[in-house]
Amino acid sequence: MYKTNYKTHCRHRTAFEITLAKIQSIIAHTTGNELEDIEENSLLEEDLDIVDRDFSRVIQEINKAFEINLSAEAILEEAETVRELALLVHEEAELG
Repeated sequence: MYKTNYKTHCRHRTAFEITLAKIQSIIAHTTGNELEDIEENSLLEEDLDIVDRDFSRVIQEINKAFEINLSAEAILEEAETVRELALLVHEEAELG
């Protein structure tokens, strides 16, 4: 479904690295940003221009892909960068 770079090297990557790559792919697919432009330290709003409707769609896709239920409020409070978002998602997914 998503253009991914995380499947190729899964055996050599940590669980967090896989989560990060999947988040990057979801952001690219959902917002139209180029995958190679979405770096760990990219700011969600300022660098990637993820606001309002795009933000809602990104959250929806992340929740579906990871089978979690993160709220927009939780993400806005704790995640400014792609890496922070991936950490939040990874922790939530680990808790089940």
